[in-house]
Amino acid sequence: MSTDTSVTWKTLHPVGKFFISIFLIVLFEGAIRKWVWGSATIPLLGLRDLIVAIAVFWGFLHRYYDARAIGESILLFWTVLIVVWTTIQMLSGLQPLIVGGIGFRFWVLYLWFALLCARALNWQDIEYLFKIFALTLLFMVPLALAQFMSPPSAFINRQAGGDDQLIFTVVKDIVRTTGTFSFTVGFTTYLAFVTPAVLWLMAGGLKDQLNSLLRLLIIGLFFVGVLISGSRGAIMTTLFFIGMWLLALIFANKIPKISPSKMLFGLAGLIVLFFLLFPVIERSYEANAQRFDNAAASEDVGGRIKGMYMGADETWEQFALLGYGIGAGANASRGFMPATNDGFLLGENEVDRVLNEGGVVGMMLVLFKWLLIIIGLLSAWNIFKRYNEFLPLSIWLVIAIQLPTGSIIGQLTVHGFSLLLLGLGFVALACWQTEKNRRRGLTR
Repeated sequence: MSTDTSVTWKTLHPVGKFFISIFLIVLFEGAIRKWVWGSATIPLLGLRDLIVAIAVFWGFLHRYYDARAIGESILLFWTVLIVVWTTIQMLSGLQPLIVGGIGFRFWVLYLWFALLCARALNWQDIEYLFKIFALTLLFMVPLALAQFMSPPSAFINRQAGGDDQLIFTVVKDIVRTTGTFSFTVGFTTYLAFVTPAVLWLMAGGLKDQLNSLLRLLIIGLFFVGVLISGSRGAIMTTLFFIGMWLLALIFANKIPKISPSKMLFGLAGLIVLFFLLFPVIERSYEANAQRFDNAAASEDVGGRIKGMYMGADETWEQFALLGYGIGAGANASRGFMPATNDGFLLGENEVDRVLNEGGVVGMMLVLFKWLLIIIGLLSAWNIFKRYNEFLPLSIWLVIAIQLPTGSIIGQLTVHGFSLLLLGLGFVALACWQTEKNRRRGLTR
């Protein structure tokens, strides 16, 4: 039951502690691999999955799951379907047992944890979690900034696997920042993960827990992180989210009234931040402008967007009803797939991998994702429109982009962040009725 007091680590629900443990492993596993222990991938992945499995078992043991509820019924059906489908694929020789197990953890395991979050956490718990996410920007962006300003050969830009690994650059001598992650997509996915926290702060969230100066610093660092990420996707999606944030405020008639003193304070802070970071902004502008120009000249943007959401033409041309093996497209499966499958391209985009791995079941997953997004967005919009609470909408706006397009079943970091964010999206909707009653004084 919700309480009137703010949550601390001591009072945080055990599922929240499981959540933070998983989050921290996802956040720092790349750093450990790059700078401490290059062979830590399997131990860290095993530890992360073990925590998820223990949390799910704990949830069943303490009866947080309800077999009669719609969420559990759907997920139970999905679990049985994936196990049966994967077994048929393995009997057909499409993938070995270990790849089927990898596929299970991508397609099923973390969904149970996301549902557990919805069953166990309350509003104060997610406020505490989002405050932690926001505070991570205080060290993540300065680290990325140091990488951005350093030459590709610097130790801080070292890639997992050693000094001989390829360092990705935006343009010559300007790296694509990775932060604590082993690859560039990790940092951009992290930025997407913390976007709801930033949008919520911009909409007035966590007023009593973060002072104005710290809030302004966190928001400013977020935008610096986007600028130095070297990712066109991060820049464009951030612009999209800010646009949606503004439209939501306008359409719901929820534009906050800011006092002249606060407006001047915020404007002065932005001006000071701009001058302090002018060399970074200038360097970032030149690099991003050149990257956008190069990309515009060498690729079909419309075709790429179409492929991201609908699948490539090659995917539909080679579509197989049974699929080519659940788990076969994951990066973690590369060393276990038969040599005869090395030349098979499971797809660059998420929808390609899903369709190629699962066949008909993959189509079901694609359709279910869109159904989930529509329901989540409509529910979150209703909460914002009627009760002026922006957090659920901020989460589901990011889910609406991340769930269909992120490499969720292929890349370990993207999968971890995306499913954790989905769990938070479930929580924000599931606990709203209780939180609404608490704010009205109907419950304590």
